[in-house]
Parts: sequence; structure tokens; C-alpha cells
Amino acid sequence: MNGKNDNRQIILITGSNGFLGRRLIKEFSGLPYRVIATSLSDNKISDLPKNTIFRKLNIADKEEVNHIFDEYKPSFVINAGAVTNVEACEKDKDFAYAINVDAVLNIAEQAKKYESLVVQLSTDFVFDGQNGPYKESDKRCPVNEYGRTKALSEEKLEESGCDYAILRTILVYGNSDDPDRGNFVLWVKKMLSEGNEIKVVNNHWRMPTFINDLAEACRLVVEKKAKGIFNISGEEEYSIEEFARKIAQFYHLDESLITAISSEDIGQDKNRPVRTGFDLSHTKEQLGYRPKSLTEALTIMEKEVAK
Repeated sequence: MNGKNDNRQIILITGSNGFLGRRLIKEFSGLPYRVIATSLSDNKISDLPKNTIFRKLNIADKEEVNHIFDEYKPSFVINAGAVTNVEACEKDKDFAYAINVDAVLNIAEQAKKYESLVVQLSTDFVFDGQNGPYKESDKRCPVNEYGRTKALSEEKLEESGCDYAILRTILVYGNSDDPDRGNFVLWVKKMLSEGNEIKVVNNHWRMPTFINDLAEACRLVVEKKAKGIFNISGEEEYSIEEFARKIAQFYHLDESLITAISSEDIGQDKNRPVRTGFDLSHTKEQLGYRPKSLTEALTIMEKEVAK
């Protein structure tokens, strides 16, 4: 893989042990790229593809980032490493800033040096949810620390002088290879399957994103060397409660176990955007992105589990 005559372009993936990172490794498996998978923790993926190697990396450590760029000179960097938990960002703002902002600056500096294209993952939480669905050009106006760090990372990337593509996404779901990493669909399915009651917010609206679609969008950006900001999500908008009920209906689970609550009931009326959602027309036109419906995505998830 490290032969001098290997002319394949190199893709550096950060956060490779995470939900998206693992799916990205699958997405690029068998394709004519060399993939350098990196994570803050030791590798947790037992079956790395032949075109992939793992290197431990702290993206918040400038020297470590410099070293890995010097060694591999990647053509593309997909930054899937981030602190995404809203409460965790509020609790430890310094750590959230270090990973979500400083690390992006570290990557951008080296990307400019080596003319790498940075694919930066971002979020609908850069908006306050008062005027959704949003276009890529809409003004950023976050309402929590997570959103603020991601908005700032976007701004820093834009100012850095490196080539970049920012992929904003919403409420990502899908199968996970890591039993310790869940998502909304897996949580609803598990809780209802076990006969547990769940309380779900009925006054926040989202356009959920299938993890397979998000990984494919990252690949499309790489293949097209696309630059700029791209909205990546599904096309169907649901309240969080409606989303839970759609999941229950697909799996033939007991909807009566779902109780609707308001964001005010759990103190999330001020620190969560009300209605986000995306206008996907730019992404469809520029990338050829075609998101799957929720029914299609859940059907694919069932087939993946059955393999």
C-alpha cells in the first residue's frame, strides 16, 4: 500500500471509529484510492479494507496533524471528527472548541500547504430554526454551543485559503457497527421492541439524513472535486414525534408506547432550533445527489442486518 509506485490519490479520514467514519471506509472500499483512517482512540474496526490503513491522530494537536500531512500528502481530507453532543459541548466548551474549531484550523493550514481538498462535516444547528428550510447561502445563527462551534469552523475554513467543501446534515440515522453508538432510529426501534414507553418532542421539525446517503455525498464531492457549501439530508420533513411514529409503523411496533411532549417540557425550547430542513436543489444540481426516502432507507437497513 505504501509503495513508491502507487499513484492512487490519498484520502485522509478523521473520526474513523465514529458513525460516519465507519460508513466512509465502506464507501471507499474497493475504489481506486488509498485511505488513511484516523481517530483519537485506537482502531476499533476489525476488518479494514485492503486499500485502508489506520493511524492514531489527535486532530486538535497541531504537530500530529502536521506530521500526518507531511507523511501522506493527502489529496482529500474528510473531517468526520467532532464533538456533536449538544449537552457535552455546553458542559465542556473548551474541549468542544478545540475539536470543532481549532482542529479544523490545523487541518486547513496543512490542506492549503499540500493543496488538499477539505470535506468538512457540519450541521443544521448552525441555524436557529426560525426560517427553515434553509439554503446554503442563508445567514448562520446558532442557538447553542455545538452550533456556534460548527458555524465558527465553517467561517474559519472559508477564511483559510484552502480548498473546501462543507457538507451540512440533519439528524443522521442508519445501522451502526458499534454497539455503543446509537442513533434515533435504532433507539426508537430498540425501546419499542422491548415494550418501553418513550417521550418524543412534537414541536421540532427535521429532515432526517440516511447515513448511506451522507457517505455517498462525501464520495460524490471527492469524485467531482466539488467546492463550496452543500446541504445533505433527506427530502421528507417530520416532527420528531412523527419520525418516531414512522419508524414504529415500518417495524410494526406499538405506537401507543410513544408519548408526545413539547420542547418546553424538557428545557430544549431555547437551545434547539425549532424547524430546520434544507433546500436540496443546489446539491442535486452540482453533485447529482438523490436521497432515499425513509421507507427505502429503513428497507436497506433491514437488508444490511440480514446479511
